[in-house]
Amino acid sequence: MTGDSDQWERALETRLKQLGIAYIRQYKFALDWTPPRAWVADFAICEEGSGAVKFLVEVDGGTFKTGGGGHNRAVAYQKDRERDAEAMCHGLYTLRVVPKQIENDQAIGWIERMVGRM
Repeated sequence: MTGDSDQWERALETRLKQLGIAYIRQYKFALDWTPPRAWVADFAICEEGSGAVKFLVEVDGGTFKTGGGGHNRAVAYQKDRERDAEAMCHGLYTLRVVPKQIENDQAIGWIERMVGRM
C-alpha cells in the first residue's frame, strides 16, 4: 500500500471507468460562492445524463506515511475540514477515502451505493 496520492487517484479512476460511473477529475468548485473560493476535489461524481455533480471524493493518500501526508498536517487538516463543511452547506457531501479502501474496493462500494441513491 505504498505510493503517492496520484497513484491511488488513478486506481480509483480506473474503477470508476470500469463501472461506467460518471465523474470529473480534479473538479474545481466554489468559485461563485460567497466568499468565492478556488477549491479542487479529486473527483466529482456526477448524475448520469445531466452531468449534475452529486458528491465529491477525496483521496487522502498520505494518511499512513511516516510523518503523515499533507492531509494530516494541522493546517491542511483544518482547511480540508473547512472545505468539506462549506461544501456540505452548498449540498455537496465529501466522501474521504484512504489507499487501503481503494485497494480493497471498499471505496468503490461506497460510491456505488451513493450513486444508487441519486
